Amino acid sequence: RIRAGSVIIATGSHPVVPAPWRAFGDRILTTDEFFEQDQLPGSMAVIGLGSWLFHTHATAWAALADAYVLIPEYTLGHHESNVWIPRARDAVNRALEIEPGMAQALTTRGYIRYQYDFDWENAEKDILQAIENEPTYATAHQWYGEMLAARDRDIEGGLASIQKGAELDPLAPIMWHVSGSLVGEMER
Repeated sequence: RIRAGSVIIATGSHPVVPAPWRAFGDRILTTDEFFEQDQLPGSMAVIGLGSWLFHTHATAWAALADAYVLIPEYTLGHHESNVWIPRARDAVNRALEIEPGMAQALTTRGYIRYQYDFDWENAEKDILQAIENEPTYATAHQWYGEMLAARDRDIEGGLASIQKGAELDPLAPIMWHVSGSLVGEMER
């Protein structure tokens, strides 16, 4: 006998391609192959089990954009940004095509706009829209705070935003790292 307050059963899945559709060969992409593509066609039909499929794909594209945007910053310096940032832009645009108001994607687009395009006005619009759409998305508060500190040298405003992110996600080390960096800046 098992007792628990909540139980999640995650059985996994695998795609099923009906026999008549197999004649289309490599023109059919299953969920196993979809995210392995270097390029997707200009248009495609998605056949699945409903709206969860679209949200799942938007989330996956947004997560991929986050990974791409952080690769040059955290692993290679900005030396490889010419490789990774175009990929991040593509992934974030795909996420926003599927789910236009998605906070994660809007935040990442805002980050790209301020960090790489120096388009502060549209970056701020994106990130504030993300915060409005999903006020509990900690990364939006973090990146907004970083932008305030970088753009306006508004260290106090930036720190307040990052601290809000840290309240929302207290186990995220990056929140404390960035907060500490800004406190150090304030003391200079």
